[in-house]
Amino acid sequence: MQGTDHNKILGIIHLVYGILGVGLIALISVVFLVFIGISAASADGLLGAGILGVVLLVFLVINIVFSIPSFLAGYAMLKKKKWARTASIVAAVTDGMSFPFGTALCIYTLWFIFSDQGRMLYDNMRPAGALPPAPPQWVSASSKQREVEYVPPVTPPDWR
Repeated sequence: MQGTDHNKILGIIHLVYGILGVGLIALISVVFLVFIGISAASADGLLGAGILGVVLLVFLVINIVFSIPSFLAGYAMLKKKKWARTASIVAAVTDGMSFPFGTALCIYTLWFIFSDQGRMLYDNMRPAGALPPAPPQWVSASSKQREVEYVPPVTPPDWR
């Protein structure tokens, strides 16, 4: 498979993963709203309804914040934006916390982004003012270590 094929598959998977996350949030919200309604209908349940409402709100905010990187990465990868590499790394890390599907998506995304195919695909999208990569002779020359021979210090004169 070519790098563009992996990129397209990953973009679609990230979008689907984000949609599934938001769909799950919507389903859980409906269940919470039913419990809030049942709790508010009882005589002493107003406090319980308020607590459930706050828990629902916190849960919604956290899950939406964790779903946004998947949408951004999917969009950027499908449109081959310059910032798709960064967005996909962020999305992979946030999705990696959701075992097992998020972890599998994280591994696949990081494998592609840091592979030679992913580097070739996204390194060619360098901004206009960016410097080109260093020539190979510079890289090999800087990686060579100079061998330095140990020379013991000169013994000081005896002034006694």
